[in-house]
Amino acid sequence: MATVFKNAILVSMAATAAILAAEGVSRLVLSPVDFLLPDMQGHVELNHRIKPYSAGHDLLGFRNESVPEKVPIIAIGDSMTYGVAASHRDAWPRQLERLLNKPVYNMALGGYGPVHYQHLLAEFGLAMQPELVIIGLYFGNDLMDAYNLVYSNESWAHLRRQDSADGVAAEGLIDLPPEGKLFGDLRNWLARHSVIYRVVTQSPLANPVRRVEIANAHADVFRIDVPGGITFLTPGLRRAALDLADAKVQEGLDLTSQALAQIVDLCDSHDVRLLVLLIPTKERVYSDRVLRRGMDVADSSVQELVDFEDRVKAHIRALLESSDVPYVDLLEPLRAAAEVSVIFPEGDGHPNAVGYSIIASQVSNWINQKDSAP
Repeated sequence: MATVFKNAILVSMAATAAILAAEGVSRLVLSPVDFLLPDMQGHVELNHRIKPYSAGHDLLGFRNESVPEKVPIIAIGDSMTYGVAASHRDAWPRQLERLLNKPVYNMALGGYGPVHYQHLLAEFGLAMQPELVIIGLYFGNDLMDAYNLVYSNESWAHLRRQDSADGVAAEGLIDLPPEGKLFGDLRNWLARHSVIYRVVTQSPLANPVRRVEIANAHADVFRIDVPGGITFLTPGLRRAALDLADAKVQEGLDLTSQALAQIVDLCDSHDVRLLVLLIPTKERVYSDRVLRRGMDVADSSVQELVDFEDRVKAHIRALLESSDVPYVDLLEPLRAAAEVSVIFPEGDGHPNAVGYSIIASQVSNWINQKDSAP
């Protein structure tokens, strides 16, 4: 029995040593910014930010190697601009940088929204003396993030509605269903400390677990076939953050409009060009395919999502056009790419490297056309 116990200890020690050695080698080969979850900290105006230099991020907590004193292009946005579901090299700002052969600073983080964008531009962006500022406006949650920041943070209390007849402020924040992550605390700890763990969980090996989590977290999740595989849609989740019948979401749209107007004024006063990207939800990209198939859920969740998202986009487009602000609507380019390629991971609403390349190429084309115009 003692021999068995001793052998078990030796095996455990050898396995631990092998794991630690593999972890050390992986950190030499792989970039921490692509695999380790960074440490977060509170912030007076932003609510949250990444700690300086955490997990390969820069001094300001953004996904860059360093903070430049001056940069020609700044991209400001949320997780869609940060580049969730792709390496830092494959996020669209970095792909744009390679297409243009011109530096692009990525000033984005998940959970940020239009009021955050306004603050980031005023507080940090303009000091870098950019020639062009690109705002990535994501319809999936930007209205929600604008509302939640203003109504949770006293720094923005001056933006709240003074009349409370409709009870907007009293209704709390806009809440979406929880992720439903199995063993969430343990997995979050591993995600912050182990590159190997992240390599495994970001690979197709983890797809069965992700499928179970998606099914548990969303009542209306369903799958569709795409070129080369399958993907999952969660229209109810996206609809909740776009439901203009909800006074909080409507208020989020009003706050988004105000923030965009402030961004326009900031850029105009500093002689900086502004471009706004209209980034659709994954569900909107695939909505026509779903509706053509006549799935039962399409009669409610998908069709309602389409109606709300299109109404929000029409409002934003009218606002931008009235201020002569150029924008790139990414729905059709992404929809065309989705017909022939896998542009989203199967269980994620963020694009993959191919999807981000579509965004980068559309922005590059716009910039090249403007720069070559007489």
